[in-house]
Amino acid sequence: MFMLWEFVVYAVLAVLCAFGAATADFLGGYFQIAMMIFCLCVIVPGFCLGVRRLHDIGLSGW
Repeated sequence: MFMLWEFVVYAVLAVLCAFGAATADFLGGYFQIAMMIFCLCVIVPGFCLGVRRLHDIGLSGW
């Protein structure tokens, strides 16, 4: 579910970035900053989720 919602939010932000860049430069910049913040915020939880899934199937997280 985490990956699903991450993809949905990322897709929405990508569409908003493209729309903002096509209509006004400053609006696209704000959406790019929002996307950058979002991507930075999901790096650690995504990594932790991957390690947990590896542990679930009996492999090492290293």
